Formats: sequence, structure tokens, C-alpha cells
Amino acid sequence: MSESLDDILGGVEVDEEEEEQQQQQQEAEEEDAEREVAAQQKEEAETEDGERKEKARHDESSASNAAEQEQQQQKQQQQQQQQQQQQQQQKQRQQQQQQQQ
Repeated sequence: MSESLDDILGGVEVDEEEEEQQQQQQEAEEEDAEREVAAQQKEEAETEDGERKEKARHDESSASNAAEQEQQQQKQQQQQQQQQQQQQQQKQRQQQQQQQQ
């Protein structure tokens, strides 16, 4: 079973071609994996960015709500003070009327 020189050389060429194809396939798979990782990182960055923006909106809304509450409290305090002043004035009038009688 002796192989001719051509058969042997032909077999070597086939092996080299297969090896080259395998190497190209491996490189393609590695590139795909790198692209997938990059896409995943981009998605994570976008998610984090979205979360930061949502938190900023929430913080802004909370600050706005707090400011609104403070304004309402100030209004209530002013109203209470006005009511107290009015009550005091009424008491004074009643006392004056009683004194006049």
C-alpha cells in the first residue's frame, strides 16, 4: 500500500485548506463573540443611562413636590395667622362694646 507522491502532496494540501478554514471559522466566531459582548455592554450602558435619567426625573419631581408642599404650608400658616388676628380683633371689639355698655 504505497501512496504515490502526488497523493501524499494532495493530502497535505487538503489538510492545509481544512486548517485554514477552521482558523477562519474560529476567527469569525471570535469576532461574533466580541460583537455580542460589545452589544451587551452598549445595552447595559443604555439601561444605566435610562436609570440615571429616571432617577434624575424622580429627584426633580420630589424636589418640586417638596417646594410645593412648603409653599402650601406657608400659605396655611399665613391663613392661620390671619384668622388669629381676626379673632383677636373680634375679641377686642367685644371687650370695647362691653366696656361701653
